[in-house]
Amino acid sequence: KNKLFGLLSALPSLDITNVHSLSLNNSLLQRKNFLIQGASAVPAVLSLPQKAPAVGPGASDSLLIKDHDYEEIKSLLGSKAVVPWSTYTKGSSSRSPFLDYRYRASSLSSTKTTTTNTNTNIQTQTQTRTSPPPASPTHFPPFMEGYWTVSYKFKGATFPQGRKILSLRTAGAGLGTCLSLPNVGYNPPPFSVHYFSMNDSNDNDIHNNNNNNNGHIYEDLAYNMPRLFEAFWSESKVLAVQTNGYDYRNAPEKGGEEYILNNIGKIKLSPKCFVNGDGCTQTENPNLHLPASRFAMDFEGPTRRSGRLIQSSDITMVDAETSVAYQNEIKSNGASSFVKSASYVQYNINQDLQTFFREITFLEKKTGTDSSGNTKLGGMVRVAAFLPTFIKEMDGSDVVGYDESNAVALYDYEIKMMEIDKTDAMIM
Repeated sequence: KNKLFGLLSALPSLDITNVHSLSLNNSLLQRKNFLIQGASAVPAVLSLPQKAPAVGPGASDSLLIKDHDYEEIKSLLGSKAVVPWSTYTKGSSSRSPFLDYRYRASSLSSTKTTTTNTNTNIQTQTQTRTSPPPASPTHFPPFMEGYWTVSYKFKGATFPQGRKILSLRTAGAGLGTCLSLPNVGYNPPPFSVHYFSMNDSNDNDIHNNNNNNNGHIYEDLAYNMPRLFEAFWSESKVLAVQTNGYDYRNAPEKGGEEYILNNIGKIKLSPKCFVNGDGCTQTENPNLHLPASRFAMDFEGPTRRSGRLIQSSDITMVDAETSVAYQNEIKSNGASSFVKSASYVQYNINQDLQTFFREITFLEKKTGTDSSGNTKLGGMVRVAAFLPTFIKEMDGSDVVGYDESNAVALYDYEIKMMEIDKTDAMIM
């Protein structure tokens, strides 16, 4: 069961997914194209420590060359930090109204389409609705490029406004309700992730080798999210994925990245890439593995009341900010650490459940490498869960006595990453 909320009974209107086990009946051959085509998520707490784990480079921190944004984001990882919703907005306001960042109710814009995979005979349903306005894809520092094995270790959870206001509609309360941490409190086995540049010569079948590259590194959501999800929830099986991937190099004549920022909400999800590899090739699905800020998937998993069901989740990053720090003033040596803040809205279609959370990540290069000369990274991920009053009112609960703009739960994980090559990533 979800280790954070234990035996809390499910709300009558929800069919919250529950138990996890260590067995996963995957066929590596069947899933090869689906999970490798890209080449083929962030932290929390149950032990309830009095202090959050220390973050940062320690004594060497005084040597870092950093900016105000770096300090602001990193401070959100402190043991006494108050984490607000969407501090880093692109407008003048320091708050993002939750009502402006929600998936529209099914009664306003809903059409269901059924997709059948001819080889597996699996039917998945897509609920067409208006998603929140997505942010532009997050930029990562150059040292993140490539394949990595990543390990998460749960450090604890705290509830800044008390436990009494919590609800099963809080992100992380049920399995799969927070895609950054699909099973809060669980220590998953290591899994691989991928970050790329748009002219990555190692993956030029997916990310075209093109000199018109701005040096930014992006997360491969279609590659990373299924692996993170199944690592955290081993009884689940991802069946199909989609992203709003877009090649920004097509936009310079229209205004470059500013054009994309102003029009990204109009970018549709890619076609579905299925578990058996259907719809996953570069020819069939050219935008699947491009820079993206929205991800949707169909998966099969156990439910509390109805056995194993095919379910669907859709997550949109609605706001993000990143910053890097340098070990010394010779910036040509490259950044030594990285921080990211990103706010997400998730919609689980089958439960008609929306959740809101903010992910704060800190990563730094570790001294030395492994025996093969591969780079190591270490850091922390914190996921801050929010409970908007309009969500809490769905339970008929009292909304007095708490501040919806501040987090009601903080989930902390230690994170370790080690650079690996593409061959090693393919067999994980």
